[in-house]
Amino acid sequence: MQSARALAGIVIGATLIATAPAHAAGPSAPRAPAAPTLAAPTAPPAFAVFDWAAMLDRTGAQLATWMLAPTTWAPSLHDLPIALMVEARDLIARLSTRTTALLALLPAPSIPDLTVLTTSPVPDVESSGFGWRMHPILHYNKFHAGTDFKADRGTPVYAAGTGVVAFAGVRSGYGKLVMIDHGGGVLTRYAHLSSIDVKAGATIAAAVRLGRVGSTGRATGPHLHFEVRLDDRPVDPTMALKVAALQRTDAAAARLAAWTLTPEAMAQKVDRHAPPRAKRPAGKRPERRGAPTRDRNRS
Repeated sequence: MQSARALAGIVIGATLIATAPAHAAGPSAPRAPAAPTLAAPTAPPAFAVFDWAAMLDRTGAQLATWMLAPTTWAPSLHDLPIALMVEARDLIARLSTRTTALLALLPAPSIPDLTVLTTSPVPDVESSGFGWRMHPILHYNKFHAGTDFKADRGTPVYAAGTGVVAFAGVRSGYGKLVMIDHGGGVLTRYAHLSSIDVKAGATIAAAVRLGRVGSTGRATGPHLHFEVRLDDRPVDPTMALKVAALQRTDAAAARLAAWTLTPEAMAQKVDRHAPPRAKRPAGKRPERRGAPTRDRNRS
């Protein structure tokens, strides 16, 4: 099968070379015109056999050249991956430009500027919990207005952004609490601290330590309760930090993401990380001492 394909390729190549102009036949020198000869009418002309053999020789030599140096005869195929990559990048750039223009036309909700929030209060620790949940101590459905960073007691807590310390002290439920006013209606709270390192009225920069993780107040264990409030309205702190990052890098995307911080969206948030409330096993009602035995099968 491979021999047949190779022979077919040689024949096709020979046909193309035979029909091409004389200057494209290859590097071989032009032949002198053959002298006319007389031959019997029934026999094929002698020069025809000679031309066919020479054509096969030139075709084989050209095919060998192409196989040894493919980039000399097909540079377009050699550069195809690079050309496709360039076209793909151009297409992505055009789509990104149009998408940005469309996002800029969308109405944006009225939320304060969050670009001041630049730092996680407990770096490299995953937070969880915002929205409606079963309260772990009060045992009823209650809205959790912040997110919790579970960490060891004494872990440093840092300011999420530059601002002024609005409160530093003890508050019922929160325990030891620090509140920072970042201006423009943005305020953050840091609760259940074991110690407080700042004083009310002092200025503080982002990523500066303000206290340490503890379990003061109404807490089941050491963790940081972190809140972000916009015009005194609690929002999901994790989402607020993401929107803040987008506002610094991609204004169009931030306008779209800001819809996740609207009052309607926040009111429907459910804390998916809250553990389910354990059900008490149903036990038998104890019999009274001296009471007659009851027949439970009696109708």
